[in-house]
Amino acid sequence: TADGVAPTNEGAGYVLRHLLRRAYRFGLQLGANGPFMHEVLPTVAEVMGQAYPELRERQEFSIGVVRREEEQFANTLEQGMARVHGLIEMLRRDKGATQIPGDEAFRLHDTFGLPREMTTEIAGDHGLTVDQEGFDAAMAEQRERSRAAVVGLAVHGAASVAAKLDPTEFAGYDVTSARATVRAVVVEGEAADELSEGAEGALVLDVTPFYAERGGQVGDTGAIAGEGFSFEVTDTQPLGEAVAHLGRVTEGTVSVGAGVTATVDEERRDAIRRHHTATHLLHAALREVVGGHVKQAGSLVGPDRLRFDFSHHEAVSHDELVRVEEMVNRWIVEDLSVSVEFMDLEEAVGAGATALFGEKYGESVRTVRVAGTSFELCGGLHCCRTGEIGSLRILSESSVAAGTRRIEALAGLAAVRHGRAADELLHALSQALNCPVEETADRAEAQRRRIRDLEKEVEQARQMSASVNVPDLVAGAEEVAGVKLVAERIDGGDRDVLKGLADEIIDRLGSGVVVLAGDAGGKVALVAKVSDDLIGRGAHAGNLVGAVAEVAGGGGGGAPKFAQAGGGDVAKLDAAIRAAPATLLGQLEG
Repeated sequence: TADGVAPTNEGAGYVLRHLLRRAYRFGLQLGANGPFMHEVLPTVAEVMGQAYPELRERQEFSIGVVRREEEQFANTLEQGMARVHGLIEMLRRDKGATQIPGDEAFRLHDTFGLPREMTTEIAGDHGLTVDQEGFDAAMAEQRERSRAAVVGLAVHGAASVAAKLDPTEFAGYDVTSARATVRAVVVEGEAADELSEGAEGALVLDVTPFYAERGGQVGDTGAIAGEGFSFEVTDTQPLGEAVAHLGRVTEGTVSVGAGVTATVDEERRDAIRRHHTATHLLHAALREVVGGHVKQAGSLVGPDRLRFDFSHHEAVSHDELVRVEEMVNRWIVEDLSVSVEFMDLEEAVGAGATALFGEKYGESVRTVRVAGTSFELCGGLHCCRTGEIGSLRILSESSVAAGTRRIEALAGLAAVRHGRAADELLHALSQALNCPVEETADRAEAQRRRIRDLEKEVEQARQMSASVNVPDLVAGAEEVAGVKLVAERIDGGDRDVLKGLADEIIDRLGSGVVVLAGDAGGKVALVAKVSDDLIGRGAHAGNLVGAVAEVAGGGGGGAPKFAQAGGGDVAKLDAAIRAAPATLLGQLEG
């Protein structure tokens, strides 16, 4: 871990993860209770630090990586072990069973993260074996499914076709259009003589300017045209050492041996180049800001965005991301030169070129150097100068696996469009909040607090309403000149609560009058409501609540159907409520 290797499921990371997990399991067998290996690292650094200084320099980082891996594996192990022992118990009931089926062992590996070796060891402890051939078959099926999803039907399963093809000469480093000859037509994994209008398939050329997807960079798109036909290229994928141009015939019929002109979509290619060079700058900036342990763990470079996975044991802070973004944009503004050179692998690595662990390289490798910032082995397409990138905008940073983080970002015109969309969204927000753009954050926070306060009030009103027995109030209504009247004091109820109760009581009464008084924290609130049929008889909510409020030293009024008022003396609320029947009687007989 001090050398920048994080526990993963591939390459050196897989070896490290396997060692840590196996040691963790043995530690549990020896009596360890939970994560323990990270506690040993300071002693390792002390004993071996003189020979390996990075053990001391990276001690805290290594402790964090190992501790997190132990904690994650503890959870995985608990689930996986339960599954293993469940299988073993089931097999024991079947007296003829001697091994764990391969598909079950693979499920333990694929779903619960248990290495095959661990399942084999546990099975051996109980006198069982693991069906290794079945495991391998399940693994191969998964890989085939994954490959099919990436490559598509046109070239999936075309291994026999690929074996008969010579390598396609790639001319795309220098040109975006080239004359070529159709070497093969592939339809659903099988070789064909021709492809007719409207049909989908893949064309293999002897020479191509199209970049086939590899090294994280997506394949080119564009068009292939010849005498009497046109072919739309929607993707470009490797087919052995050849290149398959996937797409559809839009006009005519294309046959093997036809002479064609292959033309790449230059605008899309330029967008890809900008994102690829930006990825190299992002890698370099992360190493500067986050630490030299950062190593690429995967990438995706497309025309509309880039995705960069890297080794790191914790989230990159907001301040660090800002520094990374500013550093990359500074390099872009400086318009640094981007140079490509073919070198011997040993020479390139000796000169400091960054290589991907597990990647296969020949004796001669292609290097991409950004002056003063980045030097990597890379076969992809790049800008000639960093100024061509335009700008970089980091969108997000997240975790994809233990010890592996992911940054998604935009470069060039994609970054410009994102910035414009963000500005338009901010402008729309400022209009909705009725404030200048620079005040939107404060106004939004004020609105958030207001919503929170209102939610509390609503909850309090709901609780108050729930505590009042409305059916009892309705049942206790008195009659005034043949009209049902509910006049009650509701302590703790503000005007909103009282209004809601008045609505509910009128609904239950059907025909009647309601007068409610409340004491909410020393504040007097009164409401009155009259059903529609009684307004013609002289009942008037505004006059009624006004007269009642006067008794409590307040005042108010409103419409005939509904009105509210306030009082000045809480002590006179009961007297005010007692005045309601006489006041209503005066209205009805007036």
